[in-house]
Amino acid sequence: MLALNKVISKTFAIALPTIGWLSLSCSKGTFQSAQNIQDKKVNPYSGSDTETKPSDISGAWLVMCRSTKTNEGSYILQCRVDDRVGVKYQNKLNVKIGLPDGTTVDPASIKTLASGDYFTFEALIKSQGPVNIDVSSSEGTIMAQKKMPLMVTQDLAGLLVGVCGYTASSGPTACDQFKSGPFSRENSQSLCPTGYFWRHTASRFQGQDGSGDTANWSGTCVLGEASVDPNLVVEMKKSPADYAVKGAAYGFSFNTDGRCDSATNIFPMEGAQCSCPGGFERKEISAHVESFTAGRSYTCVALATGSKAAPLQKFAITDLDSYPFTDHLQNKDRCTSGLWAPLSARADGLNERWRSVCLAE
Repeated sequence: MLALNKVISKTFAIALPTIGWLSLSCSKGTFQSAQNIQDKKVNPYSGSDTETKPSDISGAWLVMCRSTKTNEGSYILQCRVDDRVGVKYQNKLNVKIGLPDGTTVDPASIKTLASGDYFTFEALIKSQGPVNIDVSSSEGTIMAQKKMPLMVTQDLAGLLVGVCGYTASSGPTACDQFKSGPFSRENSQSLCPTGYFWRHTASRFQGQDGSGDTANWSGTCVLGEASVDPNLVVEMKKSPADYAVKGAAYGFSFNTDGRCDSATNIFPMEGAQCSCPGGFERKEISAHVESFTAGRSYTCVALATGSKAAPLQKFAITDLDSYPFTDHLQNKDRCTSGLWAPLSARADGLNERWRSVCLAE
């Protein structure tokens, strides 16, 4: 959340590590620099990431924007505007989105989202970006500006997205045993979404017929750090749980002998013990990896939704579940939200226990 103190009635520009350059006009207040010093805080106007109480803040600001690439090569841009911590700004806003060629998005195509939605507005962008976003309140007292690259995300790095089940002898070229988004093209391994990379998850997979055959394997896509807003990566590493969504899977680690192999750790998996940071629980993905029955793959599952978390990307892996293989048909109906997907046909060290997930919608 943007860190501000009580502000004076003037327009100012600040550099923040979480959202870039913002220009704000806020209502009258008192700037208490002396109090900042006494509280061992830093003048928030200097670009510090030190946060003050949201009750001290006047005005509104862009707290998060996210872009999602469509199949047609355009981007759906979604942004949230807050007036207090965790409270979406509900009054009418004027939104202007400038494109790289100097033109602007047709205001009529910018959709104001319902009050119950996380984001405040969204628009379809038919260029590669970056775009300049200007938001002002209807009474003209509030202005917020943000330059938004369209190829970055504000999801926590390490997010697992999608399941590809494939015949091991053929490789993951068509996900012929199971295919969820984002695996929609011929070569699934090389065509994870931009900014994601492939990871093998299990070498014993349920398959189309639910046979649990070692001839069938599975894999997923992992969100890379380089595709996250670089200003946010620093903040995310300080407290990953703040940006995580309950039940979602982040990070990865695997080994072939049942012991931790820290060289395979992917954020937020960490340390010589392949452990998870506070706010996460380490969970096994599969007990059969790289053709080894002693092989294990792991991820970190968020225990709660953090205060700075964005809604999950579509097809993000959530709700890992281990179940007796005899309950395979019943397990397909367990996801109360999201889409069911198989993941591994060997869990908890037993061929008789399988693992499935729910994919965010």
